[in-house]
Amino acid sequence: DGKVPIGRPIDNIRILIVGPDLRPVPPGEQGEICIAGVGLADGYLNRPDLTSAAFVVPPPETGESRMYRTGDLGRLIDDGLIEYCGRADGQ
Repeated sequence: DGKVPIGRPIDNIRILIVGPDLRPVPPGEQGEICIAGVGLADGYLNRPDLTSAAFVVPPPETGESRMYRTGDLGRLIDDGLIEYCGRADGQ
């Protein structure tokens, strides 16, 4: 059926599927895959430019203090799995 499920987050990690405004999109809707939780890195080593672009403060309704923008597109499918849909950029 063309779906590429990539599973569920591991313990203490939260996956958010967000729109351009960084707010979570409804299940089934495509958005950018973001990672949050205690396992999140502090940033890129010696790359403050990349760190500030990818490690962002999400909107308060997410309940998270920071999240990592992966650049990957995905959606939450019916059984709670995350479906990979491609890249948000040309990478």
